[in-house]
Amino acid sequence: MKLRLLQNPCFRRFFGMHHQISRRDFVSPRDESIEKKGFFNTLKLNRNSLEGYPDKLIWIFIALYISIFSYLCFLKYFSFGYNWDFASDVTVLWNSAHGEFLYYPFLEQIIFGAHLYLIIILILPIYAVFQHPLTLLFLQTAFLGLAAYPLYRLAALKLNKTFALLMGLAYLLYPTLGFINLLETHFEVYEIFFLFFAIYYFEKENFRRFIIFIFLAIICKENVSLVV
Repeated sequence: MKLRLLQNPCFRRFFGMHHQISRRDFVSPRDESIEKKGFFNTLKLNRNSLEGYPDKLIWIFIALYISIFSYLCFLKYFSFGYNWDFASDVTVLWNSAHGEFLYYPFLEQIIFGAHLYLIIILILPIYAVFQHPLTLLFLQTAFLGLAAYPLYRLAALKLNKTFALLMGLAYLLYPTLGFINLLETHFEVYEIFFLFFAIYYFEKENFRRFIIFIFLAIICKENVSLVV
């Protein structure tokens, strides 16, 4: 109120105050310094809080991908849209859960006579609990979607988090990924998740975890070792 009174033209004319009254007349240099520090601290706080958003957004994008493509896979399943590969994979898991371990009736022998899908041994306990063909469709979709996270972490080592988030989003929106997801089920697609993590830990120079994920990638199919 005092500032408004001093800025009143009549008041200033009466008391001979001809210079322009401003806020600086009532604020000391020390107070200005404190206010500037507070302003820049607020900017720094806002910037730090914004840096955390990509870490949350990548999980939102992954959840959306898994939800949408799981739904599409389920629609295709109930529309009888799957063929040979899906039937083969489900049959092997079903036989393994019911006493005929890894038996592949199309070749009348175990599945390793066709391909070395050692990853089946890790998938089997999950299928044993949820014995339904949709389990295999959901697992494939989940691993393809979750692969965006190690890719995001890998990109964040070289780029800022915003661009790393765009890399993860580009992967999830890649048309070929959706085609692979909806085509059939293939045990080798799990290698994408493991290889992204392997490369990430290689860049981090964590060679113990690098070897673990390389091993997990190799057991997806016999020819993955050629990629490694």
